[in-house]
Amino acid sequence: MKIKDTIKELGLDENTLPRILQQRVATINGLQDQLVVAEAEHIQEPTEDSKENLDSVKTYLKEYFEDVKEQLVNHSEKVSKKAKTDADAQKLIDEAKPKEEEKSSGIGALLIGGVLLVATLGVVNIMKNK
Repeated sequence: MKIKDTIKELGLDENTLPRILQQRVATINGLQDQLVVAEAEHIQEPTEDSKENLDSVKTYLKEYFEDVKEQLVNHSEKVSKKAKTDADAQKLIDEAKPKEEEKSSGIGALLIGGVLLVATLGVVNIMKNK
């Protein structure tokens, strides 16, 4: 029950997780430290209280771990969905670019042709008047 393994399995980076998930991962690490201490206390001096404390820490750690794991899975799905959406959007942008360039060059040619036509007609008109 290692949270870092779960994060790696989901293809996430612990450093890029949202702050709340980073805090929850840190809490799990703290709970695992508490579990080690509780186990050591129980082994050193086995009493009913130490057994209860150990069981309590184990139960809480397990429940909290499952909750955080579910949140990490949801986050992973959101990241994957966003990446797919971004990739689709980029694909559409890339497909649209060549069409825009063709249109703009066609419009540019028309504008240049129109300017030349007007200039030619102006020169012809000036020559007629002289």
